Amino acid sequence: MRLLVLALAYAGCTPDLPPVVAPVATPEPRCRLTDVEVSGPGGGVRPSLAPGSNGFLVVWEDPTDATSVVMTRPFGDDGQPLGPAQAIGPAGAIGAEPRVFPDGDGFRVVWSGVGKIASRTLDALGTPRGEVVTLASGTDVRALSVTSLQQGFAVAWWSWSRKPTQQWISRFDEAGKPEGEPALLSSAPIIEAAVSLSGRRVAWLDMVGDLDHVMLGTIVGDVGKHDDLGVGSTPSIAANGVAWGRPEQNAVWLRSDGEQPRSVAHGLSPRLSDHWVCYFRENGDPEQPADELRCHGVQAPKLKPMKTAKGAKTAKVMPHSDEEVLLATLPGGLLNMGLAERPKLFGVVFQTDQDDRMKVRFATARCRW
Repeated sequence: MRLLVLALAYAGCTPDLPPVVAPVATPEPRCRLTDVEVSGPGGGVRPSLAPGSNGFLVVWEDPTDATSVVMTRPFGDDGQPLGPAQAIGPAGAIGAEPRVFPDGDGFRVVWSGVGKIASRTLDALGTPRGEVVTLASGTDVRALSVTSLQQGFAVAWWSWSRKPTQQWISRFDEAGKPEGEPALLSSAPIIEAAVSLSGRRVAWLDMVGDLDHVMLGTIVGDVGKHDDLGVGSTPSIAANGVAWGRPEQNAVWLRSDGEQPRSVAHGLSPRLSDHWVCYFRENGDPEQPADELRCHGVQAPKLKPMKTAKGAKTAKVMPHSDEEVLLATLPGGLLNMGLAERPKLFGVVFQTDQDDRMKVRFATARCRW
């Protein structure tokens, strides 16, 4: 009995101690992001992006002094510049609407000049190393999209002043010499042409009735043979599928090879790569309206080998990656996007309207799932 009383008395005299709280580990960000301005004091418009052996190359149109010159700048996987910005053409050369793609150990850039579509090869840091080559001539020709082929490259272009407007595809060898005659892709009364090339495939807009439809076809063989994907805008094609916008739904649609089309996100003006689709979306805040640049994982389903209890092998379909990444939110608006991938990361270049000046920015995302 004495021991019990002593124990109760001792318990009653125990001072209050603060609770022990175990430290909460801060989760590592799923995606590490970078975002830097690319263009200089003169601003920039209509950027394009390509992956290289050591990072990315950004090209854009610099509208300095009421003229336009095409500029390039290399960036590493960490999103930081690898060298200075430089012009790709000779002094005084006017260039607009550049398109860039990997070419050997460097790059090739195609742009619209005065009365022509021109091309030039660049080294891994974007420094010109070949002569300027004229690919097409005409007072109204404009480059739309480019892609590398197993041998040479292809350019989609249009003649905007002809009635009806015409969209063409031309193929060239490694030196920029034409291979065969241009193939007519479309002849329709469209206001703004949109063509996307990837390898041997092409997606474009064509008029059906009074509406723009997204078409999917090939740049070899019968160019006129195609699939009609329905009403849409701004098609973008990659190795494994095609994405496009549905403005009336404010939706991004995707069709992966071997699958039915599906809506993947709310947004417009998509750009597609092998594993990502990026798009613009309004944030919906009436007090502080802004545009968001978002990217959505769209990796195609994979077949994962599995063994049954009896040792027989079967296949399990792995689901799509439905992760979404917010890369940028800017009140000035976002437009003219380019998307490219490198191992374990992707880069996006885009145009913004800030402080009454058009700027070009470059963002990267290295994500883990």
